[in-house]
Amino acid sequence: MARFADRIANGNTWPRRQDAEFFLSSLTQMIRDNFSSRFAPLEVHLEHPAPEDPQPLERMFRALVRYLKPINRLIIARPDAHRVSAMRSKGCLRHASAKCATSSAKRPRPSTRHPQPAQ
Repeated sequence: MARFADRIANGNTWPRRQDAEFFLSSLTQMIRDNFSSRFAPLEVHLEHPAPEDPQPLERMFRALVRYLKPINRLIIARPDAHRVSAMRSKGCLRHASAKCATSSAKRPRPSTRHPQPAQ
């Protein structure tokens, strides 16, 4: 079994729920695009509480999604973790992974400035 985890170090990251879901769904799609379109993790763990309707996430991941976990992660079967990429260039997957991480870091954050009281 392999685990791909995402720990949000900055507690001020906003919106935290969307950040976790975006990162893990992007990683899942990258695996499907480069290894197997039938890929499905064994489980998906998310730090946040379950949404009102968890079905869309379960359909997208094609896996059981567990909530209120200590870390956001994909649990992947060992054979899937050892699968050889269908891509011709090994560097391309590294580039796509870095691109995903960079785009996540560039998303706008809400202002942390607080209005000053009138004098």
